[in-house]
Formats: sequence, C-alpha cells, structure tokens
Amino acid sequence: MTRAPTDGLKQAVLAYLEERFGLDPRLLTNLHWYAGAKGRVIVGPPALREAVTIGMAVARVQGSVKPTTQALQLLAASVKKNVVDLDRDQAAAFVRGRDLSLDATPLATDGYVLVRYAGLPLGCAHLRGAQLRNMLPKARRLEVDFL
Repeated sequence: MTRAPTDGLKQAVLAYLEERFGLDPRLLTNLHWYAGAKGRVIVGPPALREAVTIGMAVARVQGSVKPTTQALQLLAASVKKNVVDLDRDQAAAFVRGRDLSLDATPLATDGYVLVRYAGLPLGCAHLRGAQLRNMLPKARRLEVDFL
C-alpha cells in the first residue's frame, strides 16, 4: 500500500540525490511522490492508490538513503559526480552480479555510486576505498561472455 510521504522524507531524498550525484532536484519535483513498503520512495502518476507496480522507486530510506539502480539508470545523463567507469572485463563481471576490487581508487567518494561502461549506465554500487559492492538487483543480472 502506498501513501503520501512526509515532506521531510521527500526533501531528504532530493537533498541526497543532489549532494551525492549532483542531480538537479527539479528533475523529480513535478512528479507525484509516494511512500511504499520497506522504506521505498516512489515517483509516479497522480492516480497511484493501491497498485505497487505503477511508478518508479527512486530510493529506499531505512535510516539512510539508498538510490535504486532503476533511478540511477534513468537519470544517468544528469549525474555529475560519484561515477565509477569500468573496463570491459570489469563491466562483464559487474552485470553478472560480482563485487569488484578496483586497481585504483576511483575519483568518487565512499558511498553509493553510479557504475558505467563506455558511458552507459549499468547500475548502482557501494564504494569503499577500492572495493565496489554490487547493488544490481538479481533480476537485472546477466550471464554474459562478452560486451
């Protein structure tokens, strides 16, 4: 069941996305916001009531904000910071759902990051030093031999 989120929850998600990824809050302010189960924050059409598949989860808030892979993939063209670019072998491992040890610490701060390959968004991961913890949902993982 969905309900309108508190203004504080909406503002917390917008502030996090702006601070962490440099996203302009105006990208999402014209959408209707809903609070779903398990800390999900959903944006979608104004008529959302009982349906849970209409709209897009932009984040989960359970103590802290975690952006969803779907939101980062959709908003990737507007992300200005905290991006990790992978090479071909790393990208193939990432889409399989593997965690990665990077050869060098990327130009991103510890926390959630957008992961890309050849400029294309792959998904969300959590960066700590040179360790990249995969946050790609199991349903979006692919067994690939090449890219």
